[in-house]
Amino acid sequence: MSLTSQGWIERNEMRKDAYDENRGFLYLLSLIPSLEYDPQKLHETFKRSILGSKWIGLHRRDDWVFVMFTETLTTEEIAERDSIMSGHDATDIYTPKIMSMIQGGVDNLHFQDIDYTIHVKPNLYPVRDIVRGEVVNVKWYKNPDATDLVLNVDVVYVRDPYGFPLSRTTTRKWVQNNGEYHPDEKVTVKSYVLNAIDQIKEGKRRRENIINELQMPTLAFLLEVLAPQPQNLILLEGRRFMDSMEQEFNKFIDNSSTITDLADENVGRKSLAVAFENAPETWLDLQPVALAGATIRQWLVGEVSI
Repeated sequence: MSLTSQGWIERNEMRKDAYDENRGFLYLLSLIPSLEYDPQKLHETFKRSILGSKWIGLHRRDDWVFVMFTETLTTEEIAERDSIMSGHDATDIYTPKIMSMIQGGVDNLHFQDIDYTIHVKPNLYPVRDIVRGEVVNVKWYKNPDATDLVLNVDVVYVRDPYGFPLSRTTTRKWVQNNGEYHPDEKVTVKSYVLNAIDQIKEGKRRRENIINELQMPTLAFLLEVLAPQPQNLILLEGRRFMDSMEQEFNKFIDNSSTITDLADENVGRKSLAVAFENAPETWLDLQPVALAGATIRQWLVGEVSI
């Protein structure tokens, strides 16, 4: 089907609400709702063509795409415009998957500038890898089964000898329709050294992550090492233990509570780690298979010794 038969409409034939007086002439292409397109790919193609000096951009509204220029096109330019649009296919294997999922009036953005927590429908499903309170990787999937990867985010922290964050480098990699990563990564660096409050907030968030991440594995370990006792009794024991540690948990999160008595052999260590070491529960010294020879007590102490 030619673009003319699809419906190129010049300025004087447009619907009134489809023309912006401040943007110059708009050339309008009628599209079916299921047709996808990659605005960044179109933008780069138009800018490299003979239309580059007149090309403004494009905007999607409902089932229409407005392809915008600053002035009327010549016959040669119209032919070039039609050729570019008719040859465009957003299902191209090198197009990031996320381009077929965006909504909310951001069709003209580069894929790296799309807020994948807001502008993507349906919502992406994150799978986070958290190591001792640090989110070191997040994989964003298209489906709840976590088999169709859309975006990979790697996070690397740099810390001083005392554990305070100095910087955080985040690398985002978008998956193309062919399953490979797009060559254009987005790397951002956050500095924590300019504002001390940022270091404090990050530390508190990290310690809260640690406590949240401890609870479910601890209960799972208990179910393993205390079997075949009734599951409901095992879970009650796990909850009782967590309750007994509540005050230490809160001190750990709020101010990274540390042994400060110079006469104490544990000076400089986290109060919570020492509390785990001194806890009377005998099951803490059992070894779940997943810990590969370590005891539950050793694992808990290691997780909070940051």
